[in-house]
Amino acid sequence: MRAGVVVFQGGRVLLRWRHHLVTDTWGWEIPLGEIRQDEEPEAAAARHLEEQTGWRPGSLLPLIRIRPAEDVADCDHLIFLAHQASSDAEPAADESERAEWLPLLRVQQLMDEQSITSATTSAALLYFLADLLQSRASH
Repeated sequence: MRAGVVVFQGGRVLLRWRHHLVTDTWGWEIPLGEIRQDEEPEAAAARHLEEQTGWRPGSLLPLIRIRPAEDVADCDHLIFLAHQASSDAEPAADESERAEWLPLLRVQQLMDEQSITSATTSAALLYFLADLLQSRASH
């Protein structure tokens, strides 16, 4: 099982630029990683965010649970949402090339350009956008 986090703050989302070994490509992703034995999913999501980006999340809320490759792997991804984060550390050197705050409105463009191709990242961001639109429509 893996845990990750979408951090949305000031109209921007925190993503990391990462190399994918299998396809030898680069792309933007949400921070995500394995949940250690006896570790709570929220703690794992917060740990991966800090290790991979240098940012520490505020409170985490459940966002979505997905199985991105159900036909070939039995792995759930538990994704959380944070509406704030603070930075007091540098990411681990081997975790990401860089992390950036990107405008949420660029997500579709990044997908069109194939800069976001991760199924987990795509599902989490699209779910968050749909949730945001639904909450705005109900107000």
